[in-house]
Amino acid sequence: MSSSFNFTESFRRQSFVVFRHFLDRRQRAELRRAADTALAVSRARCIETAHTTPRISLLTEAATFEGGSLVLEPIFAFAASARVCGLLDSAL
Repeated sequence: MSSSFNFTESFRRQSFVVFRHFLDRRQRAELRRAADTALAVSRARCIETAHTTPRISLLTEAATFEGGSLVLEPIFAFAASARVCGLLDSAL
């Protein structure tokens, strides 16, 4: 990646930024498992539907994970890690 890459401009154009090789295979698999588990819990407890699938409100409805917040722990730990925070600081 070029040192002149503009994260903010890329995000504005595409609504996302891809950081290739930021996560290794093991890290991606761990986060994927955590996200899949969180989605499964949310879907199982959701009684509303959006279009044709259960509505998923992972972080906006605390009751969804009452007694089971550990499901989200790997995701929170990743998002709060020094590595992610450093990346965000450099993008600003």
